[in-house]
Amino acid sequence: AEKENEATLIETLQAESKQLREIVEQQKTVLEQQAQNLEAQKKNLAASLAAQEKGRKLMVKTIKQGLEATIAAEKRIREEAEQASLERVAAEKKMRQEAEQVALAKVAAEKTMRQEAEEAALARAETDKKMREEAEEAALARAEAEKIIREEAEL
Repeated sequence: AEKENEATLIETLQAESKQLREIVEQQKTVLEQQAQNLEAQKKNLAASLAAQEKGRKLMVKTIKQGLEATIAAEKRIREEAEQASLERVAAEKKMRQEAEQVALAKVAAEKTMRQEAEEAALARAETDKKMREEAEEAALARAEAEKIIREEAEL
């Protein structure tokens, strides 16, 4: 009976051992599947992180290009504004110079007109003087002629 108990115990232990090996094998298969799943998740996560990093770098590059374009546009606008300001200042200076030249030309023209008017007045006065002198000479000559005519008439 002891041997039978021992044999039954051995069979039971062998059956339990077989069951435990099967359970261990099943758990090993489950763990291997979980390891494969974790490896796949790891690869997916690495790919996702790489894609996010690539996207981040692209976004940084795009923002940097946008900032550079904005800075360049602001610089160009400042330069154009400075150029326009310089052109305006130059135009104002030119207009002032032209106004000064016009004023100087006006003063010169007025001076010339005064001189010409003075010269004309002097010429007119000279002409009037000559005409008076000629009229006086003519009056004297007429008076002389009348005197001679009277003297001859008296003779």
